[in-house]
Amino acid sequence: MSPYIPIENWADRIGRRSYDVFGDVVSFDATYRTNKYSMVFVPFIGIDNHGKSVTFAATLLDKEDIENFKWVCEAFKRIMGRPPKCIITDQCATMKIVIPDSFPPAKHRLCMWHIMKKFPAKLGTLFCVESSFMDKLNSIVWNEHISPSEFEDG
Repeated sequence: MSPYIPIENWADRIGRRSYDVFGDVVSFDATYRTNKYSMVFVPFIGIDNHGKSVTFAATLLDKEDIENFKWVCEAFKRIMGRPPKCIITDQCATMKIVIPDSFPPAKHRLCMWHIMKKFPAKLGTLFCVESSFMDKLNSIVWNEHISPSEFEDG
């Protein structure tokens, strides 16, 4: 008997169809032990043509480790028929190891929300206490209509 909850149970035909259409960029973000069973919830999520989140597949794991993440990625690829073109994760070191092996052609990018959440701790309080600095930074980072040169000019 497998120690895993089969991902097939969490990837229905709607999720597979959504992946066919919107699965170029996939978010892979394990939510660690936030439920009463202390299991890791692992959804694979994308964005549809209306800017809404769509769930392609999900599973539960007993822990975040290389073996489990490798199993999840391989099962996802097998069920969906192809790897994503781009995969977005948090800064999990285990995912960083597994993604290149499981999804070799995919570009691996870090989630901007996680980066911005850690920004004050990494930069220090000198800049982040000044609310106008963080307000300006957020207005630039989260502006989807800004060009690279405008971003650089800040």
